[in-house]
Amino acid sequence: MSIRTLLSTLSLTSCLVGTLSSAGYAEMIQLSSFTSDPTRTSSKTVKEWMAQIEASDPKQPQTEIVSITNIRLDRTDAGLQVILETPEGTTLQSSTREVDNSLIIEIPNAVLSLSLGKEFRTEKPLDGIASIVVTQLETNRVQITIAGTKAAPLAQVVSSGNGLQLSLTPDDDAPEEEITVTGAGDRQNLLPQTGIAREEFSRRNNLQLGDILQRLPGVVGGGPPGENREVRLRGLDKEFTRIQIDGVTLPDGGEKREFQVNRLPSFLVDEVKIIRNPTAEYESDGIAGRVSVKKTTIPQDFVLQGRAALGGYDRLGSNIQNYQIGIGDRPSPNFGYLGAFSYLKNPIEIDKFKLFSTGKSELEGETTRLEYYDTLLDIAAFYDRGEIHLKPLLLIFNIDKNKFKLFQEPRRPATREEEREIERRYTYGAGLTHQHRFNGGIRLDTDLGYYVATEDKDKTRLAFEQDRRGIFQFKRSSPEVEQKRDGVFNLATALTIPVQAGLRHEIKLGGAMRLRDRNRDKERFQIDDRGRRTRTTEAKDNYELKENYFAGFIQDQIWLSDRFSILPGVRIETVSLTSRDGTSREAEKTVTDVNPSLHLLYRATDTISFRAAISRGLNRPKFDELSPFEQEKGDRITIGSPDLDPARSLNLDVGAEYADQHFLVGVNFFYRDIKGVIEEVDTGLVRNRKRIFQVQNVGNGWTSGFELEQRLNLGFTGVEGLKGLTLWANQTFLDSELTDASGRERRFKDQPRFVANLGLDYTYEPWGTTFTIAYGYISSRDEFRADGSTKTIEPASTLNLAVRQRIGANVSLFFEATDLLGGDKKVEREVFRDGSTSLKEESVGTRYLIGVSWNF
Repeated sequence: MSIRTLLSTLSLTSCLVGTLSSAGYAEMIQLSSFTSDPTRTSSKTVKEWMAQIEASDPKQPQTEIVSITNIRLDRTDAGLQVILETPEGTTLQSSTREVDNSLIIEIPNAVLSLSLGKEFRTEKPLDGIASIVVTQLETNRVQITIAGTKAAPLAQVVSSGNGLQLSLTPDDDAPEEEITVTGAGDRQNLLPQTGIAREEFSRRNNLQLGDILQRLPGVVGGGPPGENREVRLRGLDKEFTRIQIDGVTLPDGGEKREFQVNRLPSFLVDEVKIIRNPTAEYESDGIAGRVSVKKTTIPQDFVLQGRAALGGYDRLGSNIQNYQIGIGDRPSPNFGYLGAFSYLKNPIEIDKFKLFSTGKSELEGETTRLEYYDTLLDIAAFYDRGEIHLKPLLLIFNIDKNKFKLFQEPRRPATREEEREIERRYTYGAGLTHQHRFNGGIRLDTDLGYYVATEDKDKTRLAFEQDRRGIFQFKRSSPEVEQKRDGVFNLATALTIPVQAGLRHEIKLGGAMRLRDRNRDKERFQIDDRGRRTRTTEAKDNYELKENYFAGFIQDQIWLSDRFSILPGVRIETVSLTSRDGTSREAEKTVTDVNPSLHLLYRATDTISFRAAISRGLNRPKFDELSPFEQEKGDRITIGSPDLDPARSLNLDVGAEYADQHFLVGVNFFYRDIKGVIEEVDTGLVRNRKRIFQVQNVGNGWTSGFELEQRLNLGFTGVEGLKGLTLWANQTFLDSELTDASGRERRFKDQPRFVANLGLDYTYEPWGTTFTIAYGYISSRDEFRADGSTKTIEPASTLNLAVRQRIGANVSLFFEATDLLGGDKKVEREVFRDGSTSLKEESVGTRYLIGVSWNF
């Protein structure tokens, strides 16, 4: 990014912040002179004036502030009930009035303490009722606005010892519609983020978490064809992305601290969000952003759901098998449970062909059998002021892989390799979460958990060479055994404190601790055609790490007005590392970071929001780079880097959004100024006539881009056949520059310039038919290597189709076709330092699935 562009961006941000501040100040003046209720008329009745005078009289007894902890909707034969739940023994006082087609209910002695945020909103809960919105006004006043389509709904208000109950009657007897709740309302959330909920992604071709993520803005998938194994936010390498599941960063086998997203089936997922610029309550690690996954939750009523599917590549069959079942209930107010199991068998055949300009060729065939067994439980106890959940988890991933490679080169004998690999991965453990709600809206959230990831791999490679008769003769075998174990203990707690004096505040403070014990034990050998055995294990292959993480944070969301709020915060993180290589060479390192942040939200109207965020972030080194190893290979000596610091960044996001019932358009600009990017360099030192190479914090750079989102529901047309039709799209424009140790300027590795998704979701309710189609495009990606060669991944497109047909009240048939544009195909071009080139193609077929799903 040029200096001119950066200055323009900072000027734009300054103007936006100034505008927001001016707007908030003007609005505060207006509120001090009139009222914070935008729906109230300027005139008052005598009764209303007397009520206001009595409320402001210091001689009047003060009413206890009551926390509204939950809002529930229940259907009745007569209409709808809105239930506001409070702690046992507390009551809510209310007053009711009508404004045009809306019924306004005000509760003067209450604060919202919802787990989902500061606003409850539902659109069209019943024919005749357009919306129900519950919002916090001033410091201790809650307003319920119930908008009717033709006239203000009729309501009966009943106060009880643990809340308030509103019985609503619709204005006509038209058919009921499904209730759609936008609970927390992202419009009230300061976080620059995007995401998708189960109601939407369950209609599409989403077997696993990676399938869900690949259609979100700025996401580039990675891994072998046919597997969405990796997530690269904003096009950066997977090491710049962090993934948390129910707030916990689960351990996995990857050296780049990544969690392989094909490990979690979509059936176990309730919501996925991409947090673009975290607040202080989130861990600072992850310069590109954080993926926050919320697992499926305990239902209020008994639910038995699942699906069974069969399929194959390029044809229907039974090679692919997928079976899922989940059961949950809350049989009493004090107890609830959820259990879910998923099985997937996915055999993939990959054809690879690589051709060099020198005439050399490599032909490879790979057959991989993938099996997933995934189980989760959630057992919960509820009481008046809180809840406790025990959440065991078991993820099993089995890989059986066979490879065949044929190498041919002019004037040289052909060679052949055969490889067999068996890999078993387990992630298991349990989390204990506790939420307790105190008087005055104060809430304490605590998460405790222990998880272990293991990886056992057994691989053997056989090499053959063609003799003069054209017969391949055995030359050597290379057996390899590897074991990894990563055990993590987590403890995190956060205290939320609403402050009702002066301006409304919500202070949040807490801490986190993570104790990690990780090791890798790898042994490699080579056995020649005479049976001679040579150990080829390298120093880098074995290590042991003890990494202890401690953090504390404090943040304060301040409402300068009902529509303008700011959230300053700071997070302090300390990581102490003890690393040991396979020869017991040991090193220690402690790193402390202080990362401040500031987030702003201005809701210009109920449909238009502006956000800005600035923070400091970081990216911790790969695990295997932290070992103090030394290894000599070929013409070089490579040494480990236990003294590595994290790469650090200044993060800026500025965005705006328009969202109503039928239309959404959003734009977000981001900029990351990154210092100390970790890369391997030639140190300039020589030992035994061999140059010494080491990974160091040597690169500085930046990345920036625009993320656009659009959504249009054609229900606003009033045409019955278009009511269930939604068009959606997102586009991401990316740019970057990295200056490496040699002074060369280049883009970040494999970052595309453009990523786009376009889709259509359509449900025709009279027939019970749902149709979805999704198209994705990723532009070309470049990698500039240290040896002077370059690699380019050609542009790629995907097209997915899914059809669902309801055949009963609770049963549906479905058909899915994934990668209709010739299958998942990857094309790479390389230009080597000597000017020669190569072309490599990898592809799998189109995946077809047919099955049945149920939900009782």
